[in-house]
Amino acid sequence: MTYKRDLKRKIRERQAQTGERYTTAREHVLDRGAEPDWVLSLHDVSAEARAAGFTCRVFVSARIGRAGPILEQLRQLLTGPLEGVDRLRAAALTGRPGSSHPLRSAIDLVTDVQTFFANLRLGIRGPGPGGGLLAFETAIDRQPRTIIAQLLPRHTGESVLVLSLFPDETALLDSLALWSRA
Repeated sequence: MTYKRDLKRKIRERQAQTGERYTTAREHVLDRGAEPDWVLSLHDVSAEARAAGFTCRVFVSARIGRAGPILEQLRQLLTGPLEGVDRLRAAALTGRPGSSHPLRSAIDLVTDVQTFFANLRLGIRGPGPGGGLLAFETAIDRQPRTIIAQLLPRHTGESVLVLSLFPDETALLDSLALWSRA
């Protein structure tokens, strides 16, 4: 009986976060039990994102819940004077890939990404290396949370925008898998 109560509690928590019907939430909760903790479960919110002014496909992690307010906040950030997000801005709002950053060594890129995450742990938010990464604060369930907006290239040439939570989820580390699957 304890297992069933725990399962129902998890399903209802997911319903409250995502607004899904009970049966849909149940399927996701049962599926999640089979996945390791490091797997990032994503939802396609591209239709909702198009309504908010985005032109590329958009995925959000399951833990984010309602994407609408976060998409609106991100759109405001990208349409404002924020510097260092040119690729993200171009792909997300115009559908163009944006100017690419100059080719750099893998060591430089890894160092820049490590610095970006070190800054996040220190509480510093803002653009990341390459112009396709942005960390910003938002409120989820009235709690301050950090969202990482990450532009991922695909083999088809189009871009995909992924929103995940820091420090709980780091989609950046799974970008190669997303590149081929999304």
